[in-house]
Amino acid sequence: EMLSYLLDQIDAGDFNMNVLEAVVIPNSNYVFKGQEYRAQVFLAAYDSTNTPKVLLSSGQELTVEAGKGIYTTKSNSIGIKKWGGTIQLDDGGKTISKSFEASFEVAEANATISATGMNVFYRGIPNPVAISAGGVAERDVDARISSGNLSRKSPGVYEVLPGVQGDNATISVFANVDGSRRLMGNMDFRVLPLPTPDAIVEGIRGSEGALTVGRLSRLQKVDAKAKDFVFEVDYEVVSFEVASNCWLNCFWLCEMAPCSCFTSPDMAS
Repeated sequence: EMLSYLLDQIDAGDFNMNVLEAVVIPNSNYVFKGQEYRAQVFLAAYDSTNTPKVLLSSGQELTVEAGKGIYTTKSNSIGIKKWGGTIQLDDGGKTISKSFEASFEVAEANATISATGMNVFYRGIPNPVAISAGGVAERDVDARISSGNLSRKSPGVYEVLPGVQGDNATISVFANVDGSRRLMGNMDFRVLPLPTPDAIVEGIRGSEGALTVGRLSRLQKVDAKAKDFVFEVDYEVVSFEVASNCWLNCFWLCEMAPCSCFTSPDMAS
């Protein structure tokens, strides 16, 4: 009798499993060229006659299919989301409980589109540029520029102030992948000076029209604006020159103003 009892106790703490299933769990389903892909491959077993109970930390019970709890959720905010709970299984009237924890990351859906034929930065103003690395969280992305200053303004949005020297600048994008710094790509840009603005007087561009003496006498100031420029740039007029001639009275007037306003009596009359 003692021998029979001992034999019965050999499997007393074991679960009876009648289903085997091959399981593959990769570290990531997304890898870069040259990066190592790693996965765990093993046999999992469960008892189709003894369905486990899967409870989240919130108390919610998950639907169980083929011995596996099915967890689904939606998130309206980006960042790392942690979750977990317990798996409970009946063992002859005794409940066996095992806890688990997991996490996933929610990223903003986005696409970076660049017109490669117009890769231009203008010197003297902040140039906006969108930078991202596919499959990499924004916090793990680092961008550098070869000439000038590159500053991050918001997730994925940067501003470039080109250097005073050189006609080209290169932006390099790096990412922290599996604990190492990896170059994701480069892009070259041309660096151009701001276009020369035209004088604007009463809405008339200096290179396109003329003013009568009557209209000219009512002017207060001169503005400046570049024609068809892609950026809104506020040019400051530090000085301007007014030249006029009258062939009938045979005189020539040329006045220089040290600011943007008409200051001389001759300019106003």
